[in-house]
Amino acid sequence: MANIAFWLKRSYRFDPEKEEIIGDPKANRWIDRPMGRGVRPQFSILGLSA
Repeated sequence: MANIAFWLKRSYRFDPEKEEIIGDPKANRWIDRPMGRGVRPQFSILGLSA
């Protein structure tokens, strides 16, 4: 989310319930997936177990 503010060179307000930026359609275009728990790394490529 910080990247969006950096790319647009301005701040914004985020609604976590709707998972969207309030009143800013241009900034909302940068949100391409729901916010959540993050990405789980795949250790199998390194030969390690998770």
